[in-house]
Amino acid sequence: MLRACARRARNVTSSAANARAIARARHGGLGAEEEELAYAPKTHTRFEPTEPTFMTVFTLARNEAATKMESAEAQERHIARLIGMLGGSLKSFYVTQTGDHDGVVIYAFPKNHDSRTFTCLLRQSLGTEPRRAALERLMDDLPHRPYGVVDDTAFALEGMWMPNPGEYPPTKHPFDDVNTRTRALPGRAGAKTRSLAFCPNGAWLAAACGDGEVTIYDVEAATRASALAGHASSAEQVAYDPASANGDRALTVSTDKTAKFWDVKSGKCASTIELKEAGYACAWSPSGRHCSVGTAEAVKIIDATTMNVVWEQKFEYEVNAMTWDVSGKKFMLATGQGKMEKFSFDDSTGALTHASSHFAHNGGCYCIEMDPTGKYFAMGAADAIVSLWATEELMCYDTVVRLDWPIRALAYSHDSAYIASASEDMFIDIADVKTGSCMAQIKTEVATNAVAFHPKELVLAYGGDDPKGTVRLWSVTKGFTMGSK
Repeated sequence: MLRACARRARNVTSSAANARAIARARHGGLGAEEEELAYAPKTHTRFEPTEPTFMTVFTLARNEAATKMESAEAQERHIARLIGMLGGSLKSFYVTQTGDHDGVVIYAFPKNHDSRTFTCLLRQSLGTEPRRAALERLMDDLPHRPYGVVDDTAFALEGMWMPNPGEYPPTKHPFDDVNTRTRALPGRAGAKTRSLAFCPNGAWLAAACGDGEVTIYDVEAATRASALAGHASSAEQVAYDPASANGDRALTVSTDKTAKFWDVKSGKCASTIELKEAGYACAWSPSGRHCSVGTAEAVKIIDATTMNVVWEQKFEYEVNAMTWDVSGKKFMLATGQGKMEKFSFDDSTGALTHASSHFAHNGGCYCIEMDPTGKYFAMGAADAIVSLWATEELMCYDTVVRLDWPIRALAYSHDSAYIASASEDMFIDIADVKTGSCMAQIKTEVATNAVAFHPKELVLAYGGDDPKGTVRLWSVTKGFTMGSK
């Protein structure tokens, strides 16, 4: 059972002078009072006043204590890597054998974290042996980050060091103005972009707009081809049927309390689903047989063949975004509680069954995105952090912390190598999926509401609060062949 407390620690210690005394305590060389004194700090290290530093005390279940505390060095290394996954750094680690707790961890995060983040991950990773084994497998698959300065003490070995990218930006990104280009697609005055989606073969780009209309762009010609008009108010999201390679069918949701199926070629609405509340999110199952629509607190599953609602449920939390995994058997929600809710999906009936709940952020989660391989997914939240997760292990393996405003949109590249993150910041962050390292920062003039990668090439579409409704295509020119070059 873990118990945690957090505070802004200003004076904490790590001393080589007491290392030998602590080592003797581990081997039974000291009594209880001397042992406590051995752990007491002898020198002080003052952290920067702006650095959010926390102390968490943890207690392990008695039947687990013997095995888990067998190696203090291994325990510390494990905890350091957990903190490093979240973009933080381990400051000090102490093992105790008397008192109410089994250990003390002092650590720092660059921003917007508290001890609850670390505690929840620690609980998940140390809860059972299978989860610990899964975490170790995940760590082995991902690139190793450099450790920081190794302290002399026996209990500060290999502390994780990870600088805040927001404070120490790289001097040069792999993709910059030399090898990238941006092209504008014409919009309509006042039609701010709410959502973007490429059709499966990448020939068409759909832009859902605040005026209720959905613009269809010819990507090769970089021109406006047609429009889907029918919503009475803002079209919040658009999604193409994955089973229709040419983009002949699409789904939209709107604040006018409807969801609409569209015959994109004719521009006509094929069916309208009444939602009773404003619609904000939608998604297709990988097979294209079902789709989901979300309102503020409810989810409806629709049979895409009959275009009838086959399952629906209202929740006690805010529903912000949703996605299926690549198998179509799992369904995930990003909620206003900062959690990811996982469901199993029955393709024969369209029913969802709740499977598990996973704490992810200290603010509401606004977006969730599955990578094309299904191996990873990402979540963006009000805490301005993007968390990167391993799908099978259901563990957060890294975070992107370069943005300062709530994350509004995410997108994976077609090869699952990069992830784009957008917010009200005047740039879009392109990160390496496995390491979280910054690959590019696309400068913008307005807040960005939507991003979408081309399904076949390294081309990113983005749009937002541009008063002219302009959508832009950013591309890496090397090996790039499409008309948006």
